[in-house]
Amino acid sequence: MIKLDEQFVKEKPILSQFTLPEEFHSSLFSLVTETSEYEKFLTEKTFTNILLKQPFIILGCMHIHKQLKSFGFELYTELFDYSFDDCNDLLTRCELIAENIKKTVN
Repeated sequence: MIKLDEQFVKEKPILSQFTLPEEFHSSLFSLVTETSEYEKFLTEKTFTNILLKQPFIILGCMHIHKQLKSFGFELYTELFDYSFDDCNDLLTRCELIAENIKKTVN
């Protein structure tokens, strides 16, 4: 497990929300926790990964990955099984995302 080190927090306490930690660049992928579980609302949390070409999976509302696809973005189907995107129960969706993560890192 990679954790942000304490030095990062101490050195950049004010700017840390605007600066990516070194660990971002050494991670295989990101788990993006989007703002709402009810609305397909994409924020900087998702677009940071898109702009920096970091693979990611979103914990957000149902069909949020389908929305990205409808915008013309390609999903990381070689890494993740996006069938969880059709699940309307948040807890089950979380469990399916966790299974994806376990499968990808093993």
